Amino acid sequence: SLVLAGLLFIIECSFFHQSTDVTSKNENKGVLSAGYFHTCAIESRPGVEYGGALKCWGLDNKGQASPPPGIFNYISCGHFFSCAIGLAGALKCWGDINNIPKGSFTHVSCGQNHVCGLKIDGTVKCW
Repeated sequence: SLVLAGLLFIIECSFFHQSTDVTSKNENKGVLSAGYFHTCAIESRPGVEYGGALKCWGLDNKGQASPPPGIFNYISCGHFFSCAIGLAGALKCWGDINNIPKGSFTHVSCGQNHVCGLKIDGTVKCW
């Protein structure tokens, strides 16, 4: 089950018939993202409005459901990879992904085999 803005959702990965419990009351966008056969969410922290640890589940054959430790504001899942943005705008990607750019980002969106991110300076970077 997932609690998001006070509403309860049941999350289930139908291919692997896996479900998980995630609690999130973050009001920012990007707290839940589904990839090919994996899903990631940002968990709430008590007393903190934004950001939280990442929790991923589902297929993990390329490391796509094994997120790094830390506090993140935004998450997006691709085919066999995932990317998230930390509190200071640092971009972290894991799984089957290469050529991750440096810099600070405000948003990230993963496609099947590519990623685009909005940098803090307003420019868009895709790889």
